[in-house]
Amino acid sequence: SETRKLKISDWSKELEIFKDADINKAAWKGMFEISKKADGQIYRSSNEKIPVKELQLYYREDTKTIKGVQIIVRNTNMLYTSTDTLSYYPDSLYQVSKSQNILLLSKKKYQITAAFLF
Repeated sequence: SETRKLKISDWSKELEIFKDADINKAAWKGMFEISKKADGQIYRSSNEKIPVKELQLYYREDTKTIKGVQIIVRNTNMLYTSTDTLSYYPDSLYQVSKSQNILLLSKKKYQITAAFLF
């Protein structure tokens, strides 16, 4: 485990992994099943060609504004499988957890948590 304090100069680049998980791509239209729950919505796809498998939105009950987002991205081919779990909470932190399984190599995992200091 390691802790560092950094000042991010390019937020667009820092959060690019989240932008890449955008489910509003024209080619993906209609490919997600939507289910509602008391505190948000879940978008799921079982399409093999779509790496974003699940996106969950969590809402604040009082204002219905977004309090958090969790995205699961899975890439699979004959040689490897990687799963990223991306979490973003606009008032506190973002987190990237990655699990990678490469054929003939040991499984690798890592997690990055970045807390926002206001």
